Amino acid sequence: MEPTRRIVGLVLLLGLASGAASHPRAASAGRAASAGAPPPPLVRLIAASETDPAIDDVNGVHHVAIGEAGGRLGRLFLFLPGTTAAPQEYTVLIERAATLGYHAIGLAYVNELAVNAICAGLGASGCHEQVRREVLLGVDESPLVDVDADNGAFNRLEKLLDHLAVIAPGEGWERYRGADCEVQWYRVVVSGHSQGAGHAAFIGRLERVARAVLFSGTEPAPWTEAGDFATPSDDFHGFVHTQERSYQPILGSWENIGLPGSPTSVDGAEPPFSDSHELETSTEACTGDPQSNGFYHNCHCADDWMPFEPDGTPSFQTVWDHLLALEPGATVPAASAASRGLLLGLIAASGAWLARRRGR
Repeated sequence: MEPTRRIVGLVLLLGLASGAASHPRAASAGRAASAGAPPPPLVRLIAASETDPAIDDVNGVHHVAIGEAGGRLGRLFLFLPGTTAAPQEYTVLIERAATLGYHAIGLAYVNELAVNAICAGLGASGCHEQVRREVLLGVDESPLVDVDADNGAFNRLEKLLDHLAVIAPGEGWERYRGADCEVQWYRVVVSGHSQGAGHAAFIGRLERVARAVLFSGTEPAPWTEAGDFATPSDDFHGFVHTQERSYQPILGSWENIGLPGSPTSVDGAEPPFSDSHELETSTEACTGDPQSNGFYHNCHCADDWMPFEPDGTPSFQTVWDHLLALEPGATVPAASAASRGLLLGLIAASGAWLARRRGR
């Protein structure tokens, strides 16, 4: 991997420290709170190399947000940006998650190349899966990308959580790292936009997460039809714009994964949107350049493209809140495929031991 410029010693505090929102139009996500409303979250911008000098700084810095101690859920919201995008392009959504009680992270990771571009015409070859495994795990799976173990998204997250536990003791970041130093994925709501949504879905295949929330992703590649998802399809949710170019392929990927329900419009509707996990909008109120490919694609989650109400509230805030609302009293799901396998192995071993005892 070619060396990249490092951002040294960058740790900025926003939110509670300044009373200012990261995005000027986002009233509820960060503007000084009105009476009775929760205060804006504390925001830290942390360079990846600050967590480990072996990690390259690419595509912005980690965007970390956390609300007041009394309202925390004990769940992590992990957001993966789209191709070439930085977490700082999704501050309104990330900070809204923190306001709702999540420990929230927008992860800066290696995402310069679009998997659907470099794997064009190679859908049946396993190309998409190989690229995603290398980007996430830092293992040598694909000749089309070059991501080592230090720079894999999983390692970036692990080092960031360790760093936060050191610089912010008492905030609870350590709860997302187990005694074995593995990420406690069952406590994580993983999300992303576009290519990042595909990575979020793939993490849901590898690990049992609390929920996967996909903004305009993923592709209907063979891996989406695999029957080995660690996370049940009932815990996948998606949100897409009907006018974006990838609308039909995205719906195809949701069908492959098995998202419950059918495409359901949120326009003029209220939660729970007929209990469908396949949500869509057809709004023309998106901001940004109408001639850009991102006009519709970015409309529902990216700062400079989303619509806002006259009071500064993001127009899709009610939808976000619905997507991030875990059921009251929901039990913590099984930790992961690996943990479940270990547990089943222990049960089998115990059964064999008891059988031997009875046979004596």
